Amino acid sequence: HYAPYFQMLYEYMKWNLTNDLVRIRTSRRMIIGALHNLDFLLSLYLSVYMIDFVLNPEKEPEQLVIKGGKLMNLILVSTCRLFTKMLLHICDYFYTSYDAASPSTEILHTALMERYLNYDENSRKEVHSAFIGMGMMSDVPKLVGGYDTVIQGLQHLGKLFAMLIYQFSIPVILRRHFMWESMSITFFFPICSALFFYCRNGHTSHLLDMANKKFHSLAHQVQETVRCYRLIAEFKKRSLFITRIRESSQDNNNTRKAASLVVLNNNYYAMWLGRVSVGFYTLFGGIKVINGDLPLGLYLT
Repeated sequence: HYAPYFQMLYEYMKWNLTNDLVRIRTSRRMIIGALHNLDFLLSLYLSVYMIDFVLNPEKEPEQLVIKGGKLMNLILVSTCRLFTKMLLHICDYFYTSYDAASPSTEILHTALMERYLNYDENSRKEVHSAFIGMGMMSDVPKLVGGYDTVIQGLQHLGKLFAMLIYQFSIPVILRRHFMWESMSITFFFPICSALFFYCRNGHTSHLLDMANKKFHSLAHQVQETVRCYRLIAEFKKRSLFITRIRESSQDNNNTRKAASLVVLNNNYYAMWLGRVSVGFYTLFGGIKVINGDLPLGLYLT
């Protein structure tokens, strides 16, 4: 029985949140992701401050937020960036040593083998040993990787929220008009991505499931051929089983290629959307810089 990947991932996520150890480590990952987003937000503010104030020859030292001259501002900003990077490095190091994936993978491996060992004889005959091996070595890492990808997606949403905070706050700080162009792009990008994901989810999930089935079928065919070698040799059926292996391999390659093309196009959709958005902002934002309506630092960040 093959469960749809996204449905299985959803149930797996719910199960992870019921496990105390996995839930605590996931919470730590979310907190560290929030720190990364705060560092990103700080870098935006510091970039504007450096370009439009510290490195701007038209600005006098008395106009700077931090008194003591432009050299002192350069030293303090550089030190601040080094300190925040060191803090994030320490946080990432400790999380990698105690990540959420390790206990979750361990529990899945143990539960899968425990379930198999507690089958009765008839049930154990219906489940091929190749499927157990593939589940342990292939399906479990993919499932855990999917959970990690969801956590990363939430972190990217937090980064998008940080960008919104920056775009709403920086005009107030600099006492300038809101840049509706950049704000519209920030809202436009996730909406288009969500609609695209909704439309492509069924097709992508179907092809990934088909590729997974064909991969398991090939593994099953290989193990059956090796296990029944003596019978195959005695009945002179080598050519028949070689043909079966070739056909299974072709089916596996074809479904994997189709799934890879769909995933490639899905990834390029985000790239194209980002490229078009950047081109739009570069054109209209650049015109405002030329006309003197937009500071260079605000444009570059």
